[in-house]
Amino acid sequence: MISAETFFDITTWAIKILFWAGLLPQLLLNRRQHSTRGMSGLMLWGYFNGYLMATFYVFCLNLPIAYKFMVPVSLLTVSVMVAQRFIYDKDFGQLWYYAGSLIIGFIGIPLAFSNAALVGNLFGWASVFIWAFYQLPQIFKIYFEKRVVGFSFLLVSAIGIANLTETGIAVWFGFPTQSVLSGLRGGLIYAVFCTQFMLYRKNGYN
Repeated sequence: MISAETFFDITTWAIKILFWAGLLPQLLLNRRQHSTRGMSGLMLWGYFNGYLMATFYVFCLNLPIAYKFMVPVSLLTVSVMVAQRFIYDKDFGQLWYYAGSLIIGFIGIPLAFSNAALVGNLFGWASVFIWAFYQLPQIFKIYFEKRVVGFSFLLVSAIGIANLTETGIAVWFGFPTQSVLSGLRGGLIYAVFCTQFMLYRKNGYN
């Protein structure tokens, strides 16, 4: 029988891998269509910033190895999706937004060496805030356009399942209420996306 610590390590790896793996269908869909127009630009920017902030968070506060490995890998994958937006769609309207995010990241590096705890907590709370709202622009985009073409259902499914699993782990191990609520929020957003895909799939489904 495996110990609680081993079970926690295995499930943490599984959840983080699922969060990352969910990005791949969207990345491949973008490549197949040579477009990222199915994704909200603000959601993609939120994705980028969320993983950028989370990278500082996991290293500054010395989180488990699953976080230290999978969060940077996810950031790299999202960065490829950002590059796809610039290459395929020539959409440079948000270029300065990404430049600003990178400037904040570069400023954070020397500060992280001098005061890791402070930077880790600040960037950690920033990532929590971003993860709470980053999907809303996509929901509104689908609602107003009444179509889901170009947006991967596998992406939202992987994220939704990972969030619900993370909620169960948080309840099982007695994590703080914030962790439970964060997971439930992700599950609720998943339900909204599922409803939108059912309503608008006739207007374009991947």
